[in-house]
Amino acid sequence: MVVGAVPVALGTFSATTNDCPGCESSTPPGLNALSALLNALDETIRNAPPGSVREQSTADAITAIVADARAALAAGGPRAPALRTKLRSLVGTVQRDLRTGALQRDTGFRLLDLARRARVLLVPGRHGGPAPKSGPSGSGPGIAGTPR
Repeated sequence: MVVGAVPVALGTFSATTNDCPGCESSTPPGLNALSALLNALDETIRNAPPGSVREQSTADAITAIVADARAALAAGGPRAPALRTKLRSLVGTVQRDLRTGALQRDTGFRLLDLARRARVLLVPGRHGGPAPKSGPSGSGPGIAGTPR
């Protein structure tokens, strides 16, 4: 919103486009999308309502996987194979804990949603290689009766 010649913002600050004369912006460490999702995972398990995690060992296991994923991100960035492995492990652990009743549905589905979002943000490709091709030119199975 502009009041006269002065730009004014209302509400929570979210970003800047760097097209403001005299404005400065920087990305604070730890605020990129993957780090933010890992922070949200930590916060979700830490602030889970009483009774939503049946045993402390369940919370400890999830917290440990998130810490390992954070270390993998710091060490190798979004292309780190260890990060992909840890996030896959996290999704599997939360799914199992939901099936067995070790996690209450609200908390479990929130964790699952955050972990899946983090996996989507990973840079495609294994070990930093290019992403696999999709569609008719890819190596996947074709549709029966269609030329390859």
